[in-house]
Amino acid sequence: MNIVSISSRIALSLIFSASIAPLHSQITFYENGIAAGLATTFSPQGVAVADYDVDGDDDILFAGWYGVALFQNDGSAHFTNVTATSGVSRSGRYVAPVFADWDNDSDPDLFLGAQDAVGTNRLLRNDSGHFTDVTKGSGIDTLVSVGTAAAGDFNNDGRLDLFLATRDSPDRLYRNSSVNSTMTFDDVTSEAGVAGGPSTIAMQATWIDYDQDGDVDLFAVHDGFDKSQLFRNDGTMPMPDVAPQVHLDSVGAGNSMGVAWGDMNNDGWQDVYVTRIDHGGLYRNVAGSNFQEIAATANADSNGMSWGVAWSDFDNDGNEDLAIVNIASFGGLHRTSLLYRNNGNGTFTDVGPQSGFASNADFYGLATGDFNGDGRQDIVGASFSPSGQNKLWINATSGVGNWASFHLRGTSVNRGAVGATILVRAGGQRFVRSVIAGSSYCSQVSPVALFGVGSAAILDTVEVTWGPGKVEYWFGLAVNTTHQLDEGTATGVADETEQVQEVEDPVALHNYPNPFNTSTRISFSLSFSGRVRLEIFDQLGRSVALIADQRFEAGSHSATFNASLLPSGVYLCRLTTSRSSSIRALLLVK
Repeated sequence: MNIVSISSRIALSLIFSASIAPLHSQITFYENGIAAGLATTFSPQGVAVADYDVDGDDDILFAGWYGVALFQNDGSAHFTNVTATSGVSRSGRYVAPVFADWDNDSDPDLFLGAQDAVGTNRLLRNDSGHFTDVTKGSGIDTLVSVGTAAAGDFNNDGRLDLFLATRDSPDRLYRNSSVNSTMTFDDVTSEAGVAGGPSTIAMQATWIDYDQDGDVDLFAVHDGFDKSQLFRNDGTMPMPDVAPQVHLDSVGAGNSMGVAWGDMNNDGWQDVYVTRIDHGGLYRNVAGSNFQEIAATANADSNGMSWGVAWSDFDNDGNEDLAIVNIASFGGLHRTSLLYRNNGNGTFTDVGPQSGFASNADFYGLATGDFNGDGRQDIVGASFSPSGQNKLWINATSGVGNWASFHLRGTSVNRGAVGATILVRAGGQRFVRSVIAGSSYCSQVSPVALFGVGSAAILDTVEVTWGPGKVEYWFGLAVNTTHQLDEGTATGVADETEQVQEVEDPVALHNYPNPFNTSTRISFSLSFSGRVRLEIFDQLGRSVALIADQRFEAGSHSATFNASLLPSGVYLCRLTTSRSSSIRALLLVK
């Protein structure tokens, strides 16, 4: 059970709607890659998104056969090639780029994984927007052939570690032992038990807290028919491979390639999609205990020769959609890139052709980010073609729902908060995202977590799990803006020491209307009989109304909150029982 501090960080939203409602906007993209300045002179395989210059917008790096290219975003999705001036220029087959702040100095460093001895693996330290090669003495094997790479703090010491999924050799796990700006790593592969097979061809690996115990676990997939592996992190080594027990070792049609984690059904548990040839795999996370393969029944199994994949709510209706890119020219499949719209009922519809996302080009890498800052997630694809015709699909969907973005900054955990999980409750639903460095295929999505929340006018609760035992809450945050949340900034409402307990399934608490003028009806449901305290607080944490403090029988109940004597603003309604405490933000507009 987590001990939760109630935050006084409150923001006002004046969008008049009470709860999540289905939005049926047609998802629409227009392709603008070359016009935006993203042409390369080589054939990219991987693409990584991060704010390398820390100016508040996401930049893009491509890596592939015989080249690396870094593009600086001006904030409006127009890019300048800064490869030469930034110090990232390399010649080799660099297929696995990953940004991560390994020295915790608040700017993302860069790892470039090379393949098949064409070039050597490189570690580049970011010195205020210019990269310095610090590979020598880092402890990282420069010659091992890298399939993909992923960063995560597996031992929760506040420093990001590095996992290399390799080709035809044991995988490598490097524990970060850096001191200040000296970036050094220790090979702990054998101790951790994550080497995998000696001759497997590794595809994507990701760090993800699939079981919500506060530490990141490691999921790795492979080419051919080698089983997928899920190394559960229990805080000790070696890490057991629990993929067979939780039914995540299946390879389906074979040739697993890309990996993406997202909560397809908004149950608070992140599900996983694996791209393959012809038929992909969609595994529903059942409360961290096991996974159920549902791709066919969800109408999301059709793949081509599929590689990069990412979850994102492209129409901000509160349901995460799924984007997949293909080698369209492969064999007899000839399938264009796929865009599965989440119907909100456990099924998907491919809207790629009518959305403008379908493309006949050949792609490996895919990543997402809001490159123009308009609250709609865009997509970038690494086009594996001699002409370097990389794609940038700008999201032009009209009539989208409300949204909120979060940029996290750690203090006791790694500075980029990689591995942290964000849970948003709004409009009677909950939505979850994680900060991941290394996913899709040879790619990295933006570390800024963007949530679509439909017609919800305000975010009731924002819960950030930074690591084991490190959970903070913010209440009443505004929609349609980006929030920077720093670890340790959540403060008390009633007083600086007051704390409440929150359980996994809190008492159902709602109100209507919200926003409201003068009065609103508060309803709650109890699964047990007992004493209930229903109280209203203002933004300073002062109690302004005690609605009830008495015994209630199990069942549904309601009460009216009359705010005729109170000024407009955000108020917090807190319902406390002997078992839990629930919070809902109320928006009074006069």
